[in-house]
Amino acid sequence: MLTDARKHESIDILPTRRLHHLKDYFKNYSYEARVFVKTVVVDMNAPYTSLSKDVFPTVIVIIDRFHLVQLVMRSLNQIRIKLMNRYNTSRPEDKKIYRKLKTY
Repeated sequence: MLTDARKHESIDILPTRRLHHLKDYFKNYSYEARVFVKTVVVDMNAPYTSLSKDVFPTVIVIIDRFHLVQLVMRSLNQIRIKLMNRYNTSRPEDKKIYRKLKTY
């Protein structure tokens, strides 16, 4: 979905997410109109970043905060699980630490 960041209004709904269709869609706009675009907010899909830089020459690509927070939380959780797996739960001292990590 394309939205105007200032007015919070929908501009258009794209029929597909395929890269070549998106390039064709945005290339239909004139170069002058594409230069006018200052920022693009995307999820962490790598093709969107490359598409934005190819189609909009002066754009600043911004990763939306939902996907950024999701990445950080997933990474922290993976680290926590790796740390938990280092502890031997048959030892009482390790079991206490393991339980603390498990609750968080």
